[in-house]
Amino acid sequence: MLYVFIFVMGSVAGAVCVFLVLINKRMALNDQKSKQKAEAARIQETVKKIKAKQAEFDQKVARLKEIQERLQIVSYQEMQEESILLKRDLQNVDVDLRKLQLDGQRRSGEREPRRPPGRPERQDRPSPRPAGAGR
Repeated sequence: MLYVFIFVMGSVAGAVCVFLVLINKRMALNDQKSKQKAEAARIQETVKKIKAKQAEFDQKVARLKEIQERLQIVSYQEMQEESILLKRDLQNVDVDLRKLQLDGQRRSGEREPRRPPGRPERQDRPSPRPAGAGR
């Protein structure tokens, strides 16, 4: 009977030891669980902030694209091409102007234009330098 009593007492003592170990593990698990919940809440808050920042960023990108579409951005190559066209047009205008002056001089040589009384005869200025000179 003593063996039975020692067996029962040993079993009870073992159960108490296991219970104490499990209580410590349970407390550690509860602490870990509460830390994980706090971390999850912090992560969710961070995700919300990131989504808000992403939405704000997307709005700014859309606004910049809209502004960029409104503004005409000209590349350097386009400006060079436009400059060449403008120079050619300017030379053509200069040639046309000189033709008109020469035609006017030829006509004035054929017939004398009427001048209002009291005005002196206008002297023609020398023509500007030819296009492309001095380059």
